[in-house]
Amino acid sequence: MARRQLADFIDAYVAYTDQTEPMQSFHIWCAISAIAGALERKVYVKLGHQKIFPNFYTVLCGPAGWARKGTAIDLIRPIMEGAGIRLMSGAITMERLSQRLKAAIENYADPTEGLVKFHCSVTFLSPELQVFLREKNVDLLGRLTDLYDCPDPWIYDTKNQGTDYVQGAYFNLLAATAPDWIASMLPDPAIGGGFTRRIIWVVEEDKRTIPRPYIDENLQEILIKDLEAIGLLAGAAEFTDELWKIYEKWYHEHDAAFRRGELAVRDPRFSSYCGTRATILRKLSLIVSVSESSSLIIEPRHWYRAKEILEHTERRMPRAFQSMGQARYADAVQMVFNFLCRRKRVQKAEILRWFFRDIDEGVYNIVVNTLLRMETIQVRNIEGTEYLELKEGAENVLDFR
Repeated sequence: MARRQLADFIDAYVAYTDQTEPMQSFHIWCAISAIAGALERKVYVKLGHQKIFPNFYTVLCGPAGWARKGTAIDLIRPIMEGAGIRLMSGAITMERLSQRLKAAIENYADPTEGLVKFHCSVTFLSPELQVFLREKNVDLLGRLTDLYDCPDPWIYDTKNQGTDYVQGAYFNLLAATAPDWIASMLPDPAIGGGFTRRIIWVVEEDKRTIPRPYIDENLQEILIKDLEAIGLLAGAAEFTDELWKIYEKWYHEHDAAFRRGELAVRDPRFSSYCGTRATILRKLSLIVSVSESSSLIIEPRHWYRAKEILEHTERRMPRAFQSMGQARYADAVQMVFNFLCRRKRVQKAEILRWFFRDIDEGVYNIVVNTLLRMETIQVRNIEGTEYLELKEGAENVLDFR
């Protein structure tokens, strides 16, 4: 087993990117995706008859030109390349994806089962998710949904060249987009459906103010070597007995809450996602364990850290779909709410000036009435001037931020 130099890969990568503009959550999930790419289909968690593999579909989401989503992916790319992870990028067809997966075939010895196995593992990096998905490509969405579960074999019927059989498929995705683009990429029925419920939407609306970004190139080399060592691991990762007790208690509580309609992400479009959280947390606990050591032992502290990372991410997830919805005034409500989240208190006149292309007096009244009924704002009249004021804690109550 190759010697690891870092006490924790994710922590080291966060330190490596500390003096760059993207928000920390983007960097954390880029590090998670890098570990998932290095592990490939060679490491897994067994759960009864199931094998759960550590691939993720991760999408960094934030305002175009501001949140530095692409910068976050550009920073992790050379580390993944240096560690020898098989990468794809750019526009894609199913034929191209199938061929790249087949070309990635390798064998490895699984020490848990004592067998030599084959796998075809690829990580796709895309700073522009819309280039990857193209406009509402339903067939591609369906195929990617199938790939998420790492089927063996994955079977694809080509248009002109018969049937492709991919042994031990493993597809890991790290991409970026702006909320405004999601409506053009995904048909409305897909929101909350099979493909989108498998995505970790990492949403940030801001960036850090770093006038002179800096990275430590010496640390970059160490990160590459550690990721290479991670890529040598193989076999089943195990929960400790203590963690099984913790997990089983959490599982029963989570299932009971789900049946009562108490969703971890309080947006009905994420109800299907919430039904898959147990699997996501098992995957993420494995990643966190491997980030720390090569033991393939998953302990309670790994579970709790994975849970903390996921819950922090989930608080902002609904904002990925802020431009989508059927309510007539949903966009106007979202715009004013976002504005209030930043400013806390705003004059009526300023809102009308700022959003004059979208909001007139009549729409303003509807928006205010909606936000009042949602118990997120209060209206104040100060010396004859009307102000909207965000209630304390309203951002968290709605899980909009």
